[in-house]
Amino acid sequence: MADTTTLTAGTLAIPKHKFTIKGAYSLNEKHRFILSYIFQSEKISFEQTNSFTEEYNYITRPSTNLIDFTYQWNNIFGFLDFSTGVRNLLNIKNHYVYPMSGGYPTSMGMGLEIFAVVKIKL
Repeated sequence: MADTTTLTAGTLAIPKHKFTIKGAYSLNEKHRFILSYIFQSEKISFEQTNSFTEEYNYITRPSTNLIDFTYQWNNIFGFLDFSTGVRNLLNIKNHYVYPMSGGYPTSMGMGLEIFAVVKIKL
């Protein structure tokens, strides 16, 4: 990991603060609702801003508030689990920042994502 030039800026790609809350409500042994919230403070990256002049700068990415909602149905017929829900409910732009000073651009995370997962227990 590469540090920024000032100690107060922190380490590249790692937010100074991260806060996670996860709550679940079970209707019974088979049905459960899960709500999770993740806050990440701003992140700093070192990126190439001009390819012609090969200029690199520190870029500050904004803080993010990610909310996920999941419904789980367990032990269907004794061997199946089913989950469905929504990730990134607020459709926030989430930048994945690289912890190095190589100048690589950030990768974008998925926006609003609806998912379904089936697990078979063998």
